[in-house]
Amino acid sequence: METQSKLPKQVIAVGYSVIFITVSYFLLLKTSPIIFNFFNFLPLLLIGSLLNTRASLISFFISAFFIFLVFSSILESTNFDFSYIISNIFLTFFLALLFVSLVKNKGVSWGQILNIYTIISSSILTLIFLFIFADQMDDIFEEIKNQYSILFLSNEGFNESQIDSLFSSVKKIFPSINFIFNLLTILINFYLSNSIIKKFNFRSEIVVDYKNFEIDNWVFFLLCATIILSLLSAGDFNLYLINISISISFIFFLKGYNIFFIFFDKFNLTKFIKYLLIMNPKINKVKKVTLLQLKLKIKRKNKFVSIVIKI
Repeated sequence: METQSKLPKQVIAVGYSVIFITVSYFLLLKTSPIIFNFFNFLPLLLIGSLLNTRASLISFFISAFFIFLVFSSILESTNFDFSYIISNIFLTFFLALLFVSLVKNKGVSWGQILNIYTIISSSILTLIFLFIFADQMDDIFEEIKNQYSILFLSNEGFNESQIDSLFSSVKKIFPSINFIFNLLTILINFYLSNSIIKKFNFRSEIVVDYKNFEIDNWVFFLLCATIILSLLSAGDFNLYLINISISISFIFFLKGYNIFFIFFDKFNLTKFIKYLLIMNPKINKVKKVTLLQLKLKIKRKNKFVSIVIKI
């Protein structure tokens, strides 16, 4: 009897969650491709934090199905590649569910959450970009290179061979750049979702101790193994290992960030000042790579986003 009395509430919660996720996705798409890139995880993490894992899974699946149906009906008469839409929708929902499931596991520390999420998600994303969307990435990089060649030649003092070398190098490590952007995006959205939940006093099972950030020994050994194997391999497998190595090494960057943040905690500084002190030396170094990565993501999305806006 207790299970039956709870069932209608769960069904109602799932129904409202599906509506919230679907409407939020289309509102983000209509607003701007850039805003969608930065906040596409936010509705998913909000619902995932409020519902149990089973209800979250059902809500995610139904929402993804509805979103796909809408896009397929809109783009049926166009030449846009449906494989990208399918993979983008379901991959985003899968990564959000994976992250929420790890966070809800009370026996796993914050450091272990990031370790496991990094290994699984970077492996999947690198595999997709190297072996499934390789031809599309070649076309996009070539188009962007043609657009920016004149700018680099006139303002930056590059010659054509240096430009080709630059874009070739970035293209090789783009899967890891994309993963780092993905990880930072989901972390920022997770922080925002927690802030919203606390602001409105919603009930959530998630309790995270951000200071409990330890990197397991197996992560270090895995990183060493991927580096050694990348030196001994060639071809696509070599690129795969290089990108995995870069992705895993980013965990150590986050660990260093965590150490500095805890250190500045002693001085009772505001969070904004802490972020400035920690990130300012790195801003100029990563700015060009980040802008290029955003350009690539927006380039792949703006075709069907513009169609949605017209509806």
